[in-house]
Amino acid sequence: MNAPGSPNPGAFVIEKTIVIIVAAGLALVAAIHATGWLLAILTAHPTPRFTPTRAISALAMTPYVPGVPVAVHATALLLLAAAVTLVIVRVQRHRRYRRTAPKHRAAGFDTRDGWATREAVTRAASSRALMSQARNLRPTLHRPAPTDVGYYLGTSRRQDVWASVERSILVVGPPGSGKGLHLAINAILDAPGAVITTSTKPDNIKATLTARAAIGPVGVFDPQGMLGAGFAHQVAWDAIAGCEDPIRAATRAEALAANTGITASGENAVWRGHAKTIIEAVLHAAALNGNDIDTAYRWMQSPHAMDIALAILENHPDACLTWDSRLRGLIHNPDPRFVGSVMSVVSSAITPLSLPTVRAALTPTPQRPAISAESLLRDHGTLYCLATDRGAAASAGFVSALIEDVAYTARVTAARSPGGRMDPPVLFLLDECANVAPIPSLPSLLADGRGQNLTVIPVFQTLAQVRSRYGPEDASTVFSASQVKLILGGADDADDCRDLSALIGERDDWYATSSHSSHALAIDTKATTSTSLRKVPILPPDAIRSIPFGSAVMLLSQADPIPLRMRPWTARPDAARIAAQQRDVEAQLLATLTDTP
Repeated sequence: MNAPGSPNPGAFVIEKTIVIIVAAGLALVAAIHATGWLLAILTAHPTPRFTPTRAISALAMTPYVPGVPVAVHATALLLLAAAVTLVIVRVQRHRRYRRTAPKHRAAGFDTRDGWATREAVTRAASSRALMSQARNLRPTLHRPAPTDVGYYLGTSRRQDVWASVERSILVVGPPGSGKGLHLAINAILDAPGAVITTSTKPDNIKATLTARAAIGPVGVFDPQGMLGAGFAHQVAWDAIAGCEDPIRAATRAEALAANTGITASGENAVWRGHAKTIIEAVLHAAALNGNDIDTAYRWMQSPHAMDIALAILENHPDACLTWDSRLRGLIHNPDPRFVGSVMSVVSSAITPLSLPTVRAALTPTPQRPAISAESLLRDHGTLYCLATDRGAAASAGFVSALIEDVAYTARVTAARSPGGRMDPPVLFLLDECANVAPIPSLPSLLADGRGQNLTVIPVFQTLAQVRSRYGPEDASTVFSASQVKLILGGADDADDCRDLSALIGERDDWYATSSHSSHALAIDTKATTSTSLRKVPILPPDAIRSIPFGSAVMLLSQADPIPLRMRPWTARPDAARIAAQQRDVEAQLLATLTDTP
């Protein structure tokens, strides 16, 4: 039996059948009338006036135009066939959608209360919303396409979802959550301008290098020698060149000092500041005197050796004012324990220079040409920075310093460009950001890049990783300055899941309560039902872990959370070509490995 108030299944089937019959009849009448109208035009007869009786009579004869009914019938059948074909195509697309996202739907991920509606997605993240900003984003383009001003992220509510090039995207997802498959490779391939990207594995390089080489110059900065010295696209970075400019020297020194693991706001931040002062002074002196990175490395081995750098700063006419006195105050401090503590932090910052592969990556040669930030940005080039998990700590400081240098150049270039924006936009895709490229300026780059067309996509494994690397205050800035946040599934840390659930937010939940009351002398009891409002998580902590593979929660400041179904690069229209190019690059790497003695 059916529960009280529930619909009768048999009645529902009858009603559905009646609706289908009526709809089919109306479609047939419309097709016949359209046929008569079309034939009248083709035979130069007056177009007919529609009446239901005349349309039905056309099943046996054609009152509209001279001829035999077979003309009407044949044309009507063709129109009906076209209509049926459209319906079939629509149904197949719907079935394919259901087939391609079984986990997404089976888990009930996109059916929870509290998600953004289709209308909200359209307003906040659709191609229409993106194109409404196109003129401001890239005023030099006459007829821009969505790919010129934004990045395609996936679908939600049967709606394509985009993020504009002025929006930075914070990605949080543990290893194996599909960050490269669904996001990184797509973004690198679709970037309209220069790309600076990091990774711990060469997967992104293999899939995108050939396609990016068709757009502009490509180079791989590989201080750990992971790809081998014989790889054709290796580039070097001269960390001394340009340090005649005190701002560049200070920017690079800050990145190296940050690699000591001391946060800018921690209790030991003062020692990090002292190390930065020494390193920037040495880099500046080496650049003024025309020395290389090997010489600068030798100077920073002891306070006595740094006297050479001190003498250059004291006597060179272009030396930055007071940098000599600041260096002298640190390396010739009367307290030997103070000097020892400072030098230990400096030693930690420059430890990578003890590795021959790192020094080779910082020494340009004809076989490994130097990177030029200016030409990289101007020529829409692509710079891949690669480090292994094990070697990331050994070279992360110099990878960070290189990225900081390019970011500084991009900011200066944007400031001097029309509208204060880079055109085309520049993409900084920092995969494994905490391990490979913990750039100190990330909080400000996220905040300021929006108005300069600098798209920053930092990728972290957990929220705790962000706090550990940048400290609570800067981590909070990273979260708030990211206009788009993508949360992927698979997190297994309870605290992180609670934090992510809180970040996604809460929704209103009405619930009913019943109470029973009776008098001591009464036989019947009186039931009272009341409803109350409470706040519950849109996605509880336990549901964070089970976000389906290929899906994500997208957070925007002007919309409710969006359940996003991302597109793997293997589903792109050009996937076959990219896969073939990937195999070619893999063959090149294999040949390099074979040729290595």
